[in-house]
Amino acid sequence: MVPNPAQEPSAAQVTKLTETIRDLRVPAVFVEPQLAARAGVLKRVAADQGVRVCRIYGDAFDHDTTSYVAMMRHNADELLRCLGGER
Repeated sequence: MVPNPAQEPSAAQVTKLTETIRDLRVPAVFVEPQLAARAGVLKRVAADQGVRVCRIYGDAFDHDTTSYVAMMRHNADELLRCLGGER
């Protein structure tokens, strides 16, 4: 959305993101825990559009997910919950 994550998106970029989420009927957006602090705009737009904000791990562990297998399990469960139904 914004080439430089340290830079706030413009109003036009936020509008484009809103339109894209709405037009594509996006059911969920995914945020990595270590990047969640910089995802405020995405989370706000998702909430405004009634879209789930879900946590998914890319390449970093935390106190909840401490191994590759745990990360893959969490991601699979989160994808199922956010995109396909409850497990």
